[in-house]
Parts: sequence; structure tokens; C-alpha cells
Amino acid sequence: MLRLRPLQQLGSLSSWVCVRLCSTQPAPRQHTICAPKWPRGDMHSDSQLGTLEEVLSVGAHVHEYETVAVIETDKVSVDVKSSATGIVVSVLASCGDMVNEKQPLYIVESRNFADSGEGCRQWARRREQRLKEEEKQQERLWETQRLRLRRDWQWTRHQFSSGGNAPGSQRR
Repeated sequence: MLRLRPLQQLGSLSSWVCVRLCSTQPAPRQHTICAPKWPRGDMHSDSQLGTLEEVLSVGAHVHEYETVAVIETDKVSVDVKSSATGIVVSVLASCGDMVNEKQPLYIVESRNFADSGEGCRQWARRREQRLKEEEKQQERLWETQRLRLRRDWQWTRHQFSSGGNAPGSQRR
């Protein structure tokens, strides 16, 4: 806690040592990342969701709302997102395990990444990689659409240049 003193008690300002409030860090908090509760009509809270596919290792840096695991069910893939920013200190489930609803998967210790620039750099690299992948996927979609439009245009042009036959009719 910062104590305020009258100016006379401070002495010379050059000898005064400034203490930054952010230099005193509180003890790290631990957060548990759990499998989600699947919205169903039944009331079973311990029912199995599916198989855990992607798992982080101890020491991995995670950010809030980042996908940290994927659970494969019989119909869909469920993304498990982090509820806190920090470092994974414990992995409670391994790849291939059957996962129940609300089952703890990780313990994350919250840290201030502003002090350690490495966590921010890793997050920025992963984000940039995801954005590049999304951009490539968007380009592939546009290219597919462009090729379809070109094919349809050529087919239409061919039909009208051959006498205006309707699709499916034959010229004799």
C-alpha cells in the first residue's frame, strides 16, 4: 500500500525512490478450465461428452477465450475455451480420454503477461497464423465461386450461340 507523507518529511526529491504500484504483484490465482455442459433435455450432469482430441502441455501460455482443447462427440466437435489468461500448471485429462460434462481439464495460473513479453509474442504469433489461415480459406472460397460463375457463363454463352436451345433440349 502506498503511504502519503507531508512534503517536509520526504527530504530531497532526488533521494526519494518512487515505487510503482504495478511492481507489487499479487499472488497468482488459479483457474480451472472445465468441459462445457451440453444443453440437452435430460438432467444428467455427469453424462459423457466425447473423446478429448487436442491437449495443451504444462507451461503453455493461454489467453482468455482461446481454444485450448477439442472434444469429439459422435456428431460435432466441441471447442473448449479458456476462461482466464495465464500459464497451464496442470493437465488433468490426456488425449483420447472420454470426457464428462463439467469435468476439469486444466488448471491455469493467471499471470500478468505485460511483464513477460514472451507470452504476448506467442499469442500474437498464433493470432497472426490464424488470421492468415482464415484469409487463405476465404481466397479459396472466392476462387471456387469465381470458377463456378465462369463455368456457368461459358455454358450459357454456348447455349445461346448454338441457336438459343433451352437446357435439356436437343437440336435436330
